Amino acid sequence: MSEEKIKIGLVGFGRVQFDMDEARRVYAEAANTLAEIEGSELVRVADLLTDLGQARQARQFLREGGANLLVIFMATFTDASMLTAFLDESDGENLPLLLWAVPEPEQGGRLRLNSLCGVNIASYTLASAGKKFRYIYGPPRQPGLLEELTAQIAALRLDRLMRQARLGLVGVRPPGFYPSGYDELKLWKEIGPQIQTYNLNQVFKTAAAEVAADRVGEVREWLGRYLKGLEELNEGEICNAAGSYRALSQLAVQDNLTALAVRCWPEFFTEHTSAACGVLASLAENGIVAACEADVHGAVTMLALRHLTGQPPFLADLVAADTQKDSVVLWHCGNAAFSLAAEPSERRAGLHANRKMALTALFPLKPGPVVLARLSYSQGRYRLFLAEGEALDSPLLFQGNTAEIVPKGGSQALLDKIIYGGFEHHLVMAYGGKALRDGMAAWAGLIGLEVVTI
Repeated sequence: MSEEKIKIGLVGFGRVQFDMDEARRVYAEAANTLAEIEGSELVRVADLLTDLGQARQARQFLREGGANLLVIFMATFTDASMLTAFLDESDGENLPLLLWAVPEPEQGGRLRLNSLCGVNIASYTLASAGKKFRYIYGPPRQPGLLEELTAQIAALRLDRLMRQARLGLVGVRPPGFYPSGYDELKLWKEIGPQIQTYNLNQVFKTAAAEVAADRVGEVREWLGRYLKGLEELNEGEICNAAGSYRALSQLAVQDNLTALAVRCWPEFFTEHTSAACGVLASLAENGIVAACEADVHGAVTMLALRHLTGQPPFLADLVAADTQKDSVVLWHCGNAAFSLAAEPSERRAGLHANRKMALTALFPLKPGPVVLARLSYSQGRYRLFLAEGEALDSPLLFQGNTAEIVPKGGSQALLDKIIYGGFEHHLVMAYGGKALRDGMAAWAGLIGLEVVTI
C-alpha cells in the first residue's frame, strides 16, 4: 500500500492596513508548525497574499506543487474577494479546506490583526457557496490546536489506501444474514475497495492438500505459542484449521488482498470439520483483516480502523447491556487477534460454543479507551456509526471473546441508536480515543458519509 506523504498547501491572506510585520511573523510560525507534522510535506506560498492577482497565482502554485489539502491562514482581516479569487482557480478541484484564525497579540489599543473576523467572512462565503470546510482558532504552538488538521491528514491517507484496497469475499453470506449484503459497484465508487470473489470449496480443497502434504505443522507450532490447551483438542480439527489458515493466507498474498470476508458457517463445520474462528484470529494477528459471516462492510470497517491504528480490530455482536454499570458487552465465537487478550498467559484454544469443534481462541479483551465503528449500508446509502468508550478489565463473560465497554453517552443511548437506527448486528472495536474517532469522522466527511453518534 502507498505510504506517500500528504501534501499540505499553505497560503496566507493579509491586508496592508493591519500590522503586516506581526502577520508575517505569525504566518512563518504557522508554516514551521505545519512542517513538523509527521507523514506530511508542506507546500507553502512564501509570503502573504495582499491582492487578487497574487491569489490566482498562488492557487496555480499549490496545484503544481501537488497539494492534497488547503490551509488558508487568515493572518489579518480580509474581505472575501481574495478567497473567491483563490478558489476560482481551482478548476473544479474539491480539496479539503481548513481556515485558520489567530488571536490578537494583545488586548487594548489598536486591533492589529482582526483574523477571526476574516475567517467569519470566509466561512459565510464558503457555506453560501455550498463548500465544505473546517476551521481552527489559536496560535500556532497551542497544544492540541492541530488535532483537526491531523485528522484531515489521517482521512486523506485512509481514503488513498482504501481506494487501493482489494477485498476477498470467500463464499456468500449465510441465509437470512441480510446485514452482510452489499452493492459491489457502489462500494467501489463511494468507499474504494474492489471485491474479488472466491469459491469456499476451493479453499477447502487447498486446505486439505496442505494437510495431506503435512505442511501444517509450522502453523500448529505457531498457534501453540499463543494458545494454551491445543493438546486437549481434536488433532484432525486443529490440522484442518491450520490448513484453512495456510490456504487463506496464500490467497491474500497471491492476489494482493488487504482484507477478507469469509462465510464461516455452516460449511466450515459440515464440510471441513473445523471452526473458522481461530483461523480468522490467526489471520488478524498476522495483519490480514478478516471478517466472519461474509460481512463485507464489517471487513471494510475493520480495514479502516486497522489503517488508522496499526493494530487488529475486533468484529463482534452486541449481546448484553448492564444498566448498573452503564456498560455493553461485545462478543464473538473466538475470532479476536491474540494480541488483544487482557492476559496473554491465559489465552486458551477451545471449541466453538454451539458446534463443539476446534479451533477458537478464548479470552477476554484488554481494558483501555476504544472506538466502536460500523460502515453501514441500508436503503441504498452508506452511513458511519461512531462511538467512544472505555473497555473494562472484565473476565470472560461468555465462551469465546468478550469486551465489556462503558460507552461515552451511555449504554441506553448506544442501544437506542443501534436498534432504532437500523444498524447491522456487527460492530467493530479498536483501541484508541478521540484522535481515532476524529480520524474516522474526518474520513467520513471527506467521502460524504453521514456520521451517526451517541
